Amino acid sequence: MHFPGTLSEELSRVPYAIAAASAVSVPGSIREGYNYDSIPKGSKAVIPIKGVLLKEDQDDGCGYFVAGMNTLAARIHEADLHENIDSIILHFDSPGGTVDGTHALADAVKNVQKPIVAFVDGMLGSAAYFIASSCDSIIAENTSALIGSIGTMISMVDEQPYFEKMGVKFHNIVSDLSPDKNADFMAAREGDYNPIKKNLLNPFAKIFQDYVQSNRPELSGDSIQGKVFLAEEALKRKLIDSIGPIQSAVSALEQMTVLSGQSTNTKTRSTMKNLPLLIALLSVEVLESTDEGVFLNEEQLQLIEQRIAAAIAQEKLLQTANDLNAGQSLEITNAKAEIVQLNEQIAELKKLPAVIPAAAASSSDRIPDSTEDIIQACETLSTSDAIAAVRKGGY
Repeated sequence: MHFPGTLSEELSRVPYAIAAASAVSVPGSIREGYNYDSIPKGSKAVIPIKGVLLKEDQDDGCGYFVAGMNTLAARIHEADLHENIDSIILHFDSPGGTVDGTHALADAVKNVQKPIVAFVDGMLGSAAYFIASSCDSIIAENTSALIGSIGTMISMVDEQPYFEKMGVKFHNIVSDLSPDKNADFMAAREGDYNPIKKNLLNPFAKIFQDYVQSNRPELSGDSIQGKVFLAEEALKRKLIDSIGPIQSAVSALEQMTVLSGQSTNTKTRSTMKNLPLLIALLSVEVLESTDEGVFLNEEQLQLIEQRIAAAIAQEKLLQTANDLNAGQSLEITNAKAEIVQLNEQIAELKKLPAVIPAAAASSSDRIPDSTEDIIQACETLSTSDAIAAVRKGGY
């Protein structure tokens, strides 16, 4: 990995490892080519995340290089892949940082396959908490640690009035095709902060709250509304999991190893193909599982909800169609029975004796008076006409 210039990195920000057997720290830095090759297997990587967090690497102005969030993500990924590392400690002391880069680093932590804990030495605020919430556990060093500040804000410095007093004139010209260009910030300069809250700060705050709550579902209320808490109160509110020195973080990782029953203590990620209906429903090739279970993201859960609702609606339509078909089938059955009954009546009528009543003999449409004539006449007629003729004959 290349960094511009010849800046060195402060020792407190340099990644190091805690060896498995001796618990001796072995300093090292990715910037200097450190790759954990010289430490025993089963060691724990310690990656400092300190100071204000920015997306890209920075020159702090005092001759030191400061790793940005992209570099921190690369260091976490390297430790996760190295065979000598069995787990990772993120060593935090940060008030937070920029929105840009935070979500990506938090996702990088969430995707780590090995056990990973956050150890707080000082402060875990805002963007730093966003990132730490993706760890398996959060441990504060002592009761003086500050935890929280879950939320978003913008600080603006308006120097224009100062320069205007010096005779500087400002002209802000916006295209007719882009009337909303910087409109929220222009309104804020005039003292109207509502547009920037509505269109920027509130949506970001919602993303922040939803993310940490998905990682730590027990969080709610004013715990996620920007307050900062001392460690003991943070523990009560479930913002952290315990209080203790860095050795307690090491012990927590070792306990995870025992509980998982794996010598390398990695989170087993396998693919599942024995759920074909669910895989088809989610439009994925396979489902990933860990030793903790199979997890679906919010988008997948929403998709399942929508398709279940659609299936219920379709089932109701099918039931209605079945009811209609059942009614029609009953009508057809009754009609067939009536036809059979009429055919039986016709057959019986054909068996009647050929005796013509006197009243019928005088009729203008009189039928033949002999039995043979009646049978012969009926044979030349349709069934309905034969029945009508016989009935007119008085039978």
